[in-house]
Amino acid sequence: MRHLAVRFRNTAFVVLSLLPGLSRADISVPQKPWKEVYDLIRANLRLSTESELNQAAVEQLLAKHPNRILWETNSASAVPAAAFEGPPATGRVFDQGIGYMRVVRVDSLLYESIQSEWSRAVNTNKLKGMILDLRYADGSDYEASVRAARVFVAGEQPLLTLGGKPLTVTGQKEFKPLYEIPLVVLINGGTRGAAEALAAILRQERASVVLGSDTAGSAGIYQQFTLSNGDRLRLLTGDIKTAGGNNLAGVQIRPDIEVGVNSQEERRLWEDPYSKPATDPVLDKPRKSLSSKALVKPAPKLNEATLVKRQREDQSHPIAVDSDSERTAAIEKPKPPELRDPTLARALDVLQAIAILGVQSVSLE
Repeated sequence: MRHLAVRFRNTAFVVLSLLPGLSRADISVPQKPWKEVYDLIRANLRLSTESELNQAAVEQLLAKHPNRILWETNSASAVPAAAFEGPPATGRVFDQGIGYMRVVRVDSLLYESIQSEWSRAVNTNKLKGMILDLRYADGSDYEASVRAARVFVAGEQPLLTLGGKPLTVTGQKEFKPLYEIPLVVLINGGTRGAAEALAAILRQERASVVLGSDTAGSAGIYQQFTLSNGDRLRLLTGDIKTAGGNNLAGVQIRPDIEVGVNSQEERRLWEDPYSKPATDPVLDKPRKSLSSKALVKPAPKLNEATLVKRQREDQSHPIAVDSDSERTAAIEKPKPPELRDPTLARALDVLQAIAILGVQSVSLE
């Protein structure tokens, strides 16, 4: 049994040594005698087999380093991540003069997609601010994230260092209007990899406001290993840093302004921000259904005396007829659809407030 314990210890050394920030010396001199405790449990308690103890140790490693050790199952029951078709980015302009760009994936086509959307939907409008929506955006092309950042950040200085190598992108078309207007970046738990790097760059280099919820924390250089059962083990083996030296490897990005949206409604409101949620998206409570009686006030019944009285009033005050008709037309005028996505609505509020104050850029640090 001793050779099994030695084998397990050596395997643990190999796995842990692949994690950034840990060395063999750190493992060899623990603060507590973990190896001694392990041997005593294994030798004196008949509670676990050697295999169960090894499994428990690996499970602890996975739980302690959720973004540094990724175990991707290959089972038939595993549900694959949703793949987004179409261009990497789409854009529009809200009535308030605020541009909106949604990114679904960070890849080599993202810069051209943003450029196309800018020319089609944004460039023809005078903008008060810009929203870059990175919720549910994924990708592992960090050079693409730097190129996309150049749409919003002027200059040619390196914006990202990947494994100690600066990523510099030059020779791109300038988007001067986007260098000057306030920028809000939306993130959530579905913001992963290169999209997280893009959000971090824009917060540091562009002084943008980051709004939403914590990202996945999966940025970095991963080395993939295929296990005997077909599963894949991805180990974080390289750092990724911003120009300011902040290490993003395996670290969640926290928003400047947090908007708590319950998970059941967030994805559906992201897909259709005007749809009516089944539950309150912020409080996570079921909405109370309203009966038609509560929504529509019954009209009063008219009798002969009321009709005669109204006719006399109309003859005495002919101007009131026109005033009533105008008031009726105003009431019957259809209202614009209500924006029900709380994260997007908060971003619009922030940009409108900045526009009122006349601030070009803002930092909450």
